Amino acid sequence: MNLSGLNLNLLVALDALLVECHVTSAGKRVGLSQPAMSTVLKQLREIYHDELLLRGQGSRMQLTDLALSLREPVRTALQQVEIAFSGHQIFEAKTSSRTFHVGMSDYISFVLLPKLIKRLSREAPDVKLVIHHINRLSSYQPFESQPIDLILGNFAKAPRSLMCQRLFSDKGVCVARKEHALFKRKKITIADLAKHKHVMVSYMDDPQDTFLDQIFREHGLNVTTRFVVPHALMALYVLPGTDLVTHTVSKIAEPLLTALKLRAIDSPFFCPDYVANQYWQPRHNNDSGHQWMRQLIKDLANRDD
Repeated sequence: MNLSGLNLNLLVALDALLVECHVTSAGKRVGLSQPAMSTVLKQLREIYHDELLLRGQGSRMQLTDLALSLREPVRTALQQVEIAFSGHQIFEAKTSSRTFHVGMSDYISFVLLPKLIKRLSREAPDVKLVIHHINRLSSYQPFESQPIDLILGNFAKAPRSLMCQRLFSDKGVCVARKEHALFKRKKITIADLAKHKHVMVSYMDDPQDTFLDQIFREHGLNVTTRFVVPHALMALYVLPGTDLVTHTVSKIAEPLLTALKLRAIDSPFFCPDYVANQYWQPRHNNDSGHQWMRQLIKDLANRDD
């Protein structure tokens, strides 16, 4: 193919169509009107001799087999073009107006976000930070479907091809109101814990089998009365004035103990430390702005203030 006669803007538009599967949404992504994007799609169909997108259910369209096969090479090609034109740009935090997209859970947000916003306000006043709520990472999909720069968390199934850096670790604790009967014992066992009602946290789509359920089952114990919530903060806020117990991590519990009149004790069973990491695509590894943000997050993760 003669590249001199090819409009590279079509590559950007094609990438948007492959991600959005919707002509209007793809147009908004690249700054084109719906009629203009329809014209682009027509041009692309003529180039590939394929429909690329077919009418599906509702407003979304379905990708043809050829379109599906184009997703990865189109994204790779755009990445290489980006590197070719921006590889020598030096990031200056004080003057940059760059937007960073970071994925994290409510727990990571609670631990890191206040410190991160404070530092950005002081050192990079024009930088924009967009937080995406992400609780799982088992493929490149979160990076491909959204403009994500970094994802923070602990993801055992994260693709090994992603870059990964350890941020901090946290230990498990059991939390209840200060006067809870659980704390009257000098030494608390997992059997003692199983006798009480629990608020359990599950980040899964099906919250029937939580981390604590699995622990109790491994010890031959069964807890039948419980409440399951999707957020760690929610589990702590419902404890005051009840006889409920929850299992969480120290960094999210400690700041709230005094205000909510709660007490925390170490887990009465073996509980591996929670390890928070930051993950990113290899293509960002040498980007000076990306490096700056990664180092800032790493520094803040090791601070207690």
